[in-house]
Amino acid sequence: MWILWTILGILAFLLLLTAFPLVLSVRYEQEPYVFLQYLFFKFHVAPVSEEAKENGEDSEKESKKKLKKQGKVWFSFFHSLWKKKGLNGLFFLLQEAVSLFTGALKKLAPHIHVSRLLLQVEVGEANAADTALAYGKACSIVYPSVGALAGMTKCKKYAVEVSPDFESGSTVIQGELKASVPVFFLLAVGISAILRGILLLKKEGILDLLQKRKSADADTSHEKGQSTENKKEN
Repeated sequence: MWILWTILGILAFLLLLTAFPLVLSVRYEQEPYVFLQYLFFKFHVAPVSEEAKENGEDSEKESKKKLKKQGKVWFSFFHSLWKKKGLNGLFFLLQEAVSLFTGALKKLAPHIHVSRLLLQVEVGEANAADTALAYGKACSIVYPSVGALAGMTKCKKYAVEVSPDFESGSTVIQGELKASVPVFFLLAVGISAILRGILLLKKEGILDLLQKRKSADADTSHEKGQSTENKKEN
């Protein structure tokens, strides 16, 4: 009996953990500063540290080789998919993927709490005429976008200001965002989207195509390994 109570206690504790929010903090001043926080744990996402940059430079050649190899694999896969589904089939899959993503976003958005959203844009170009045109375009994009974001989410406070700068001739953007979402809703929406995506792939026969592709790649690798061993023996 105590085993059952122990299991129930662990499940209740895990469920309690999902009630706490995952907090995203973003600040932009010439470069983005991004942090993720959950309970007492804080993760620095951007900018990338100097040590990470150095490690990234050291492994740049290896990364390029891997990307090139993966690019060939994906190109071959999409070519096979195109032959099987045709252009209309590819467009249908793309439409379903976009619909799946936007649907998940709409489900998650009402549970996102935006406690702080500040954005200041100073638009400047080479001359006054270009500055006025750029200022008009910026206003037509920034204000509706921020208003839509605030309307979709639970936004407590936001302030937006777009102004022309006829003197400096350069555009300056400063902003700050702090948003949080309970982990429970994040997991629920994410798992639901993943399951729907898997069902779509299975329905369209893409999982079978991926499996065949994996088997073909495994056979090719095996044959190459055997031929290399035979050459060494000879």
